[in-house]
Amino acid sequence: MDNSTQRLLEIILSKSLKYNAAQPFKLAAGGTSPYYFDLRQTTLDAEGMYLAGQIFFNLLANSGIQAVGGVGVGAAPLVMSTVLAGYRQGQHLQAFLVRKEVKDYGMQRPVEGNIQSGMRAVIVEDVLTTGNSALFAVEKARAAGLDVQQVLALLDREEGGLQALAQHSLDSRAIFTKTEILCAYKNFCR
Repeated sequence: MDNSTQRLLEIILSKSLKYNAAQPFKLAAGGTSPYYFDLRQTTLDAEGMYLAGQIFFNLLANSGIQAVGGVGVGAAPLVMSTVLAGYRQGQHLQAFLVRKEVKDYGMQRPVEGNIQSGMRAVIVEDVLTTGNSALFAVEKARAAGLDVQQVLALLDREEGGLQALAQHSLDSRAIFTKTEILCAYKNFCR
């Protein structure tokens, strides 16, 4: 693990990992868990946002990706920090956000951003559980004309998300897994 990834893990452990065995957390995917990864606390932190964007961009550099997008609040800081990391290194990526619900006023677009049909795009996620949110984003981005073949997540909860994406022929990976983070949590696995 390089220094940036190690530091990002430290931030996740200090800001984003919540544990409560007595009162499990309800997850967006519908289940419950004694562990909750509130990664917005990391990705909305200046250092966490910077590191996540740099790590994501490094994975995308020289891949031909032209646009980076995702759904809502969880993806927005990752989208912006990845695009900014690219810009700092001379690669002008376009950012886009997928709306969960289209507004009934204004331009009424399900996908917002300076995108053009045919652009090669990647979807980014903070937490990947079942993969449904990422698949929703992929579907909307493709309907907007983008060529999406890849999904990057900050964390895979190891609940079938990567497998679901693979079944849809998407090249997908996560920076961290739930197991890696829990093992790092107070030397849980040592």
